Amino acid sequence: MKFSFSWLKRHLITDLSLQDIATRLTQIGLEVEEIEDPRARLAAFVAGKVIECRSHPNADRLRVCTVDDGQKHWPVVCGAPNARKGMVGVFARAGSVIPVTGEVLKAAKIRGQDSRGMLCSSYEMGVDENHDTIIELPQGTAPGTPYSEIAGLDDPILTVAITPNRGDWACVHGIARDLAAARAGTLRPLSLTSPSPTGSPSVTVRLDFPEIDSPIDPSPCRFFALACVRGVRNGQSPPEIRRLLESAGLRPLSCLVDVTNFFTLDRARPLHVFDADKVCGDIVLRLAKDGERFDGLDGKSYTLEAGMTVICDDNGIISLAGIMGGMSTRCDENTTDVLVEAAVFDPRRTAVTGRKLMILSDARYRFERGIDEVATVPGLKQACAMITDLCGGQVESFFEVGDHAPPAGTIDLPEGFIKKMSAVPVPLDRQAEILTDLGFTVSKNGKDKNGSGLSAQPPTWRHDQDQPMDLVEEILRIHGYEAVPVLPVQATARPSAHPDSRRDARVRLALAMRGLNETVAYSFMAEDQAAHLAPIDPRLRLANPLGEGSYMRPTAAAHLLAGCARNLARGASQVALFEIGPAYHGLAPEDQETQAVIVRCGEATGRHWLATARAVDLFDMKADALAGLEAAGVARHSVQFHDLSNDDPNAGLYHPGQRGAWVQGPRVLARFGMAHPAVAAGCGLEAPAGLCEILLDTLTPRARKGFAPYRPSSLQPVARDYAFIVPTAVVIEDLLRCVRAALKPTKDLTIDLAIESIAVFDIYEGAPLADGEKSVALTVTYQPTHQALTESQLQNLEQAISSRAHKDLGARLRDGGR
Repeated sequence: MKFSFSWLKRHLITDLSLQDIATRLTQIGLEVEEIEDPRARLAAFVAGKVIECRSHPNADRLRVCTVDDGQKHWPVVCGAPNARKGMVGVFARAGSVIPVTGEVLKAAKIRGQDSRGMLCSSYEMGVDENHDTIIELPQGTAPGTPYSEIAGLDDPILTVAITPNRGDWACVHGIARDLAAARAGTLRPLSLTSPSPTGSPSVTVRLDFPEIDSPIDPSPCRFFALACVRGVRNGQSPPEIRRLLESAGLRPLSCLVDVTNFFTLDRARPLHVFDADKVCGDIVLRLAKDGERFDGLDGKSYTLEAGMTVICDDNGIISLAGIMGGMSTRCDENTTDVLVEAAVFDPRRTAVTGRKLMILSDARYRFERGIDEVATVPGLKQACAMITDLCGGQVESFFEVGDHAPPAGTIDLPEGFIKKMSAVPVPLDRQAEILTDLGFTVSKNGKDKNGSGLSAQPPTWRHDQDQPMDLVEEILRIHGYEAVPVLPVQATARPSAHPDSRRDARVRLALAMRGLNETVAYSFMAEDQAAHLAPIDPRLRLANPLGEGSYMRPTAAAHLLAGCARNLARGASQVALFEIGPAYHGLAPEDQETQAVIVRCGEATGRHWLATARAVDLFDMKADALAGLEAAGVARHSVQFHDLSNDDPNAGLYHPGQRGAWVQGPRVLARFGMAHPAVAAGCGLEAPAGLCEILLDTLTPRARKGFAPYRPSSLQPVARDYAFIVPTAVVIEDLLRCVRAALKPTKDLTIDLAIESIAVFDIYEGAPLADGEKSVALTVTYQPTHQALTESQLQNLEQAISSRAHKDLGARLRDGGR
């Protein structure tokens, strides 16, 4: 929120400097984001008197002036037709920065004549678009007087950040109230002017809502007040009001509209004025019907959804309740009779309607945070008094319908509660004083065990106070957080992390140890990237995208492929990236999943004279996927390799002939393979790239009881080679699974050993093998645990492996046994 320092002083009597006020604001929870001091920005611009003016000897339309800035005389070449001897203008010497362009004014020779400064037009000063003539200041203005002082631009502007729970801070009076409670000054009392109506209501209001009033789904409009003011003249607002609104970033429009904007910012009391002559019949508040149209004051036409709160007359919708007025009843220079509205609209409905229609207005900003309901009628009457003061006319009538919310209940605060929670011993009387200054109704009670304490009823503008801890926060921020002592940290048992976070941390570490670099990208993706992925649910398209992020991403693959493209374009020979983050497949919470996505491109191995360089391939991604699964706690022997089905939602990301999946029963745990060339090209990557997606939310990891200590066996491992002849269609992973299954202890195989490794070292097809057959050679390394293996035991192991492979796969050991 923005406001000027002088506006704050309309509510706060203070002798503190601007910087002291800014410091105090931050101390009580209002972060000061910016202080704009126009005096500093315009310090180089002063009143300059033209003491000599003659025609330029080499240019018919230029004049050579001598300007007195109160310190020195300066030559200035000027082309303005109103430049003349004796006038006083706005002078800037060389080296000044022109406000509207940001350019530095330089000394120069113009057609042979020196020019050491400039007489400025209103365009250069950012006042308006007139750059044909220079600004003329009142005669008698002393040379050297700062322009900011002459133009009334010497009022600093503060920008503060407001937390969502503090709707009462969305006005200058609310901020001044908290500053006064923090002893930064004295709060001025609000005007209680209440004009007397001269007649009876000529327009009535009806609330036409279903019976839905409940704490869970409150009434769309609980209270509505309307005032009729006749005989107004809608001209320009006084300069003081215009300056205040401009300091808040609003453009003054007309006196009637400016009054409503003033009360919105000054009191957090949103108002709206209708041209009474354009309202047909009585006013009805109801819920919109699906597909109804509304023409807003912003010049746009909106299609409404059922359930949005609207204000109607006999001709149709005249206002979107709590958000924006309509064009059909807007006030203009011909308006003479007005209806002034003040109401209490449901915060949730107002917020939902504003988000759906993408309208962010000052009224919506305050209604969705909660307003002071009790101040509705007083605010309306004070606004009517200002309208009659500035625009003339008389208040004909006031009309009210509905009722306010019941007052908030009391909150009990035991005497020692604050010290217990914060270690700050705030005296009970000081607690009561702070709460009273903040607007609470405070009384002493005896409900705690010591027979003392406080009971506090929150003021009507505070909707965030309902428990003792809220009162503790209020008291501490006014008393001063600097009073909280620094205590030594006591060792406490650290709660264990969530299982998912521990799982993700293990996967993150495992992938980093494999040479992958972690990235963190937005959960959005550009539309051109989405077009190259698998068909995306249209519900994932953002209604109000940030930048180029038009879709919620169904995978992080697009970001990582684009990252590889950027790295390769900058000379990297190999790139390996991964991200652990969300993927979206719909709008429901269960449609979001956590994935570990890996992309490799370029060289898989660096160049070396002992090795042959190669590019990333399918098997690199297969190994990455398996490493990630094992790190997440999935047992290696419990997963199987399958081809990736075309029915898989992300199958289109992968090259059709170079892809696969690790599965566990019917569940896909990880996808891997080479990225589809069209997908990679759509992300700007022309080189082949490997891709892997580990679906972390589908895993059922085995329980981990910590790391087992490393106890190497004292017995020598034994390696045996086995060559199997199998049908060509047999997947080698199935053969490896058969070997593992065959070596599990049974009643016939009771050898105490561990399988250290099983590795494929040769695959052969061709003569003398028959067509449809291939030879697969394995090395199995046995690690005995208690006694060395005998040759007879090794033969038993071979027999068990051979029998299981023949039974499951039709495999046979090649002639010669091993």
